[in-house]
Amino acid sequence: INAIYSLHYSCNTFEELVKAQNGYCEQVMKNNRFNKLLVSDNAVIRGFLYTRFVEIDRMGIDVSYQIILDEFYARVPIYKIVEVLGNLINNAVEAMETNKKGNKLHVEIIETEGFFIEVRNESPYIKYDVLGKFFNKGYSKKGENRGLGLYNVKKICDEYGLEIAPKWIEINGQGWLVFKIWNKN
Repeated sequence: INAIYSLHYSCNTFEELVKAQNGYCEQVMKNNRFNKLLVSDNAVIRGFLYTRFVEIDRMGIDVSYQIILDEFYARVPIYKIVEVLGNLINNAVEAMETNKKGNKLHVEIIETEGFFIEVRNESPYIKYDVLGKFFNKGYSKKGENRGLGLYNVKKICDEYGLEIAPKWIEINGQGWLVFKIWNKN
């Protein structure tokens, strides 16, 4: 606030002052857009996501998110949730880098009465039968000796009674690959 206030000492006109204040505020907002993650009560998830989002943002990928959790009560160990999130986010980023289509990533984690995770990235159209292969061990569109990430995510979901479903959707004319995870009950 002092920096913004002090700009009136160095600017010669009102227009110059407004422009300088706007520029400064835009930089502060850009650099702090992931800070609301830091108010979540779950230090492990917030730290993991904050670090990944900052890295991804530096790659030129536009990250949006909605995180609603105070404590983490899902019956899945937190390190398994981090593994799941890591695999889904890494796959989304790699897919955008590989196919050069899209630069937007959206992550949601909501825990109210149930538990819900969604990771989606901009994507060209993917046929339903291809989506079904994503969880097969060894299946990868990125080359050989790969295809374990989503296979492991599916194993974790099965082990802890979670549902997982991939789908391709269109939002405002843009295609998205979406992975949703939720409690079966």
